[in-house]
Amino acid sequence: MGDVHTLWTADKEIGGSADTLGAQGARGRVLVTPDPSDHLTPLAKEVVMAMLPCAPDPAPRRVRTPDQVEQHRKYVKRWHVDRRRGIDRSPIDPARVRTYLQPLLDEGWSVRAIAKAAGTSDTALRDLVAGRTSSVRRAIAARLLSVTRAKLYDGADAEVRVPAHGFVRRVQAMQSLGYPTRWLEANGVDPDIGPAGKGVDAARWRRCRDLYEQVWDKQGPSARARAIAARKGYAPPMAWDDIDDPTCQPDVGQEPRGSWDADDVAWLLTCGETQVGIAARFGIRVDSLQRGLRRAGRDDLVARLVATLEAS
Repeated sequence: MGDVHTLWTADKEIGGSADTLGAQGARGRVLVTPDPSDHLTPLAKEVVMAMLPCAPDPAPRRVRTPDQVEQHRKYVKRWHVDRRRGIDRSPIDPARVRTYLQPLLDEGWSVRAIAKAAGTSDTALRDLVAGRTSSVRRAIAARLLSVTRAKLYDGADAEVRVPAHGFVRRVQAMQSLGYPTRWLEANGVDPDIGPAGKGVDAARWRRCRDLYEQVWDKQGPSARARAIAARKGYAPPMAWDDIDDPTCQPDVGQEPRGSWDADDVAWLLTCGETQVGIAARFGIRVDSLQRGLRRAGRDDLVARLVATLEAS
């Protein structure tokens, strides 16, 4: 048997054969190299085995479901086909996707709603938005870049709160046409969204949109509702380029306060506007409107204005 010497561990020393015990490991582990020509006594073997760290259990092998196996097979097949065709499959810079999604997030859309519309994981999207992602697969980026407001509104669950910009604008536009609150409520749209006015449930938003699509080009039954809407400055439907875009401003086509002519009055009367509504649009009183028309020699328009008042 070879010379017996002492090998040190982190906190103990043990004796053994130089032929049997190896050198000390990097973290105080004792490495044992069995030698067929030399054997430890049972007691020495027990001491050595007690000093060795327990080997960790091997990691369980991942078991894929049949669906996962099929998805992986399709992915690999598509990867080889695209490569042969010269299609670029390199990842996309996440900054581009974040720049596209940021306006939607600023409007009040949640990460979960955007992820649902894109058909991706909300956890992965949350990491992307927070800047914890270094790249985005092209397929995922394409789905995220295809998310629009219309897709978000249509895909939201009925009870989920959605941004109320388009809802409020549609209600005001319908009121500017002469549809009062009672009429809206009778047709399934409650215009009251509370003092905050930031969100409305998706089901009510979609009912408002559908009703708006039916009446946006038709005059309503109430001249009083039109007059009130005009005094409050509600924009009509034709004033909006994108009624759901919060950054869009209405183009009402009004000239500066007090700047108007008889042709403007004639056109508004043809559209069904009352003299109260016309005066409110021009920012003047009704008597000032009539006086200006008489000065211009348009008594016919004055008569039509009075007729709208009698009809209401």
